[in-house]
Amino acid sequence: MPRQARPNKSTSETRRSLRSEVPDGPCSTRGQEPSTSVGGSFCFAGALRDGVVYSAQFNNSEFVEEKMQGERKTLTQLSVPICLETLFYMLSGMVDTLMLSSVSDQAVGAVGTANTYIGVFIIMFGVISSGMVAVMSQNIGAGRPGIAYQARQLGLVFNALTGILISVVLAVFSGGILRAVSIAPALLESAETYLKIVGGASLLNALIPIFSSYLRAFGHTRQSLAASITGNVVNFVLNAVFLFVFDMGVMGVAIATVISRVANLLIVIYFSCRLVHAGDDPDRLPNRQVLG
Repeated sequence: MPRQARPNKSTSETRRSLRSEVPDGPCSTRGQEPSTSVGGSFCFAGALRDGVVYSAQFNNSEFVEEKMQGERKTLTQLSVPICLETLFYMLSGMVDTLMLSSVSDQAVGAVGTANTYIGVFIIMFGVISSGMVAVMSQNIGAGRPGIAYQARQLGLVFNALTGILISVVLAVFSGGILRAVSIAPALLESAETYLKIVGGASLLNALIPIFSSYLRAFGHTRQSLAASITGNVVNFVLNAVFLFVFDMGVMGVAIATVISRVANLLIVIYFSCRLVHAGDDPDRLPNRQVLG
């Protein structure tokens, strides 16, 4: 007996199905027709159906259905931009070292040593953001973007506090740290200058992976890649200006690195606010439950 084709759902059927998945709350009542908005406010609920997130809006007796984030990404579309972004982000310190090689061999050794310690903290911030991405991905797949946004906020607070602490430590005690690891006296002054400026801006390194991971979790990999490339271009141009025009040496390279990371951070924050609106979803859990 031939298999009968499954008929497409009508609009009314889709509405009934979405209403059954809208969480109980002041903006909706499970199983009832949404007739009026509460206090004239905009109310949102999401439901995941066949890999597509649908939204239901209740505003002035209107019911609007629209697909959200329905574009599917292949493994290549996701992985290639992420790999390139990581590469360009780590290239920042290498660019500093290469451009300083035309100025002084001692400066190259000093910056290379300082970047070794800065790289440890960058990896630590990346590990924290990776855990945040895992929680966000679980909730995005479950059709709960509000909780994914909540996970980002918790990761942001944790990384920000850690970044502020590390920034203060490196800005104040960079010289003592370098002496404790017995750095060569010829490299001490340049390494301390670089570590004090770039390490003192570790807060930037803490925040960038949070917003970049937030974009990637919602499929916006090209935007975070564009931010990383822009940061590298800014770093290269300012390095050239500070080294060969103003002859600022290691200090100029350090300042250029900080400015480039500020540019990177501002771009990922802009795209996070412009492209991802998970915070509009009211679904939340106790923070302790999200943190596990």
